[in-house]
Amino acid sequence: MSLKKKLIILFCFCIFISGLFNFLIYNFYIRQIIYEVEKKYILEASYKLRKIINKEKDSLLNLTKYWATQTDSWLYMQGKTTSFKDINLKEEALINNKVHLVAFIDIEGNIKTEVFYDEFLKRTVNFDEDMIKNYIVNFLSFYKDTKEKSGFVGLTFKKEAPFIVAIHPIFNGDHSGLLAGYLVTGRLINVEEEEFIKELLGIKNLKIADIESLQDIKQNEIILSGMPLIKEKKDGYLITDIIKDFYGKSTIVLSFELPKKLNMADRKVFLMIVINFTIWSLFGILLYIIINKKLLGRLEEIITDLKEVEAGHKDTVKILIKDEIGYLTEEINKYISKVKEQILEIEENRKIYQVIAEKSEEIIVLFNKQGNIIFANLKAIEYLGGEKFDISLENLRPFIQDILKLTDEEMTFWREIKLQDGTFLTAWIVPVEEKTGTMLLIAHDVTFFKKEKDKLFEIATKDPLTSLYNRNFFEDSLKKTINSAKRGDFFFFALY
Repeated sequence: MSLKKKLIILFCFCIFISGLFNFLIYNFYIRQIIYEVEKKYILEASYKLRKIINKEKDSLLNLTKYWATQTDSWLYMQGKTTSFKDINLKEEALINNKVHLVAFIDIEGNIKTEVFYDEFLKRTVNFDEDMIKNYIVNFLSFYKDTKEKSGFVGLTFKKEAPFIVAIHPIFNGDHSGLLAGYLVTGRLINVEEEEFIKELLGIKNLKIADIESLQDIKQNEIILSGMPLIKEKKDGYLITDIIKDFYGKSTIVLSFELPKKLNMADRKVFLMIVINFTIWSLFGILLYIIINKKLLGRLEEIITDLKEVEAGHKDTVKILIKDEIGYLTEEINKYISKVKEQILEIEENRKIYQVIAEKSEEIIVLFNKQGNIIFANLKAIEYLGGEKFDISLENLRPFIQDILKLTDEEMTFWREIKLQDGTFLTAWIVPVEEKTGTMLLIAHDVTFFKKEKDKLFEIATKDPLTSLYNRNFFEDSLKKTINSAKRGDFFFFALY
């Protein structure tokens, strides 16, 4: 891989690491800090919403208490006044006090009077009596200790609409009489009320719903998450909270959307990170251009000059500027000069050795492990090739192939070789270069000495008159045979 490609890969890697670092810093540090600040803002909004609902509940409870402790109410429950209903339970009174339900219940739990103002119909209508009795039953069952001392208020639903219900015992104003019954009042949190709350708190999509109306998955998510549940959206947060209903169960779900307070700051921080990343990327590109021009460009010129020097078109590499690269180029030129001197010296030595080899009386053959002949002197031609010897022909290959079967190219060893015409050669086979498997064969003719040796052996072992083997040869052969038999090689028999 070229240096330029390595530099490009390094540059891309640095940009990637920088981008990843900025991404991690933004998402897991800066955004976390912003979220913690936003969370305080969210919890404050959730607390204020609870406070507004509690104020609505307290307002209705106080109004109920005021009406329940009026002497006229007590007398009405005693049956001592008949005009109470016509005077006090008119539509105007309900509208002015923002009350939708008023019901008087005797101590037996029977409804004496009930009136409900329907905002859609713009008139009073009958209310569900069973629902009113259910309010009383739950009030009496859950609040036995306080039923004759104070009232109770809670949030429930009427046809999926949030409905505040307040109950208070009916006493005489000075508490001189006995308990005469119970006053039940109700107030719907209508669209106008919700719009007022949203405008007051700066929230959107306010919903007050029964948890039973939600899907099972949504219910489990709300119950298990811990309150309030906060989900981040594109431009804000979706907050879900749970409060207790009229019956003391945590079934009232409050959900609303709150815009991001620090959304602009978040965007500015993100923009700063993008600008910072862009600046460093541009700086990296500029740095790469400078390095490519000032360093890599000059190195490429040096490489081009080296190729021309290798091809023989130039003698040295051109030096442009006297700096570190110029110093490196100068050292390269010195090395080139030394290499050329050594090549010339090697070539001269090669010529000398070739002349020596050609004039030598020894048989010299240079070949490789594939059986290709690289060099053969005149003696090799005389002994191995004959008058038609040519190193490009195959007439010398069989001899070399036979040699290769005997040789171990990693070791220098000696062999005695017999040619087809009866000539005997003693040869040293020497590995020259391990990588290419080049080997050197140096041999000389020992046929005369071999024949003289054989004559001497015949004189020493045969009778000159009969030409039979003598006693010395017999004893020597017998001794060798006995030794071989002792080693377990074979059995032998002596016949006379």
